[in-house]
Formats: sequence, C-alpha cells, structure tokens
Amino acid sequence: MPTPSSTIDKAGLLALLAQGETRQAIELLRASGELMAHPEKSSRITLLSGRYYRNAADFQEGTITYEAHKVEVTQISDALKQFIDQLPDEPLSVLSLPPLPADIQRPEHPYTGLHWFTREDARIFFGRGRDYPPAL
Repeated sequence: MPTPSSTIDKAGLLALLAQGETRQAIELLRASGELMAHPEKSSRITLLSGRYYRNAADFQEGTITYEAHKVEVTQISDALKQFIDQLPDEPLSVLSLPPLPADIQRPEHPYTGLHWFTREDARIFFGRGRDYPPAL
C-alpha cells in the first residue's frame, strides 16, 4: 500500500520545470495523493503525462524531429505551469511504495509472460495476501 514519504510544493515543481525536469514534475504530480483523489485533476495530469511519453517515444523512434520534440515539451511544460499555478499553496504529499526487502534479488525480467504464477514466483510477486480477505 502506498504511503506518504515526502512532500513537494508549487515552488519545487516550478523549479523542476525551469530546470527542464518535466518528466520528474509529472511523476511527482502523478504520485500526489491529494491530486489523485480529484478525478478532474487526475485526468489532466494523466493526459499531460500521456502526451509527454508519446512525444518522447516518437522522438526516440525518429518519427519527429528534435525541433518538433522540443516544441511539444515546451507546450507540455507551459500547460503544467498553468496547472501548478491553480494548485493550493499547501505542499502535496508524494506517495511511494515501501522498499523491497533487502534479501530479494530482482529478476532480469519480472513479468513471466502468460505463464501461471507458481510458488517459486512468490518472492517476486507478493504483498496482496493481507489486503484481500479469503473468499468463503
């Protein structure tokens, strides 16, 4: 279950955008419990995030030029600035997942495809047992 681990305020988010850290600002906004509790705000961040990642993929695939990529990033950053300006002045809590246990080795490919998860996979896929009561 995600837990609050830190906070970020409007000035911090705007500073990230000024430093060209658009992705980090988006991810912090997406991890804000306060924003995700409001569907209209959550939808706006999700749309801007999708635009940002689609633009990055298009640039990486070579389907858009560097200039077009930069123009789109600037437009997204400007939209984020407007969004951030409308936020309350109180800092936003940033949610994070608890750290993995130190003794777990991360597999190279954690997704096992279409195979059934087995008892051997329990060290990779764990944690929901306590959240859901047994059915009957």
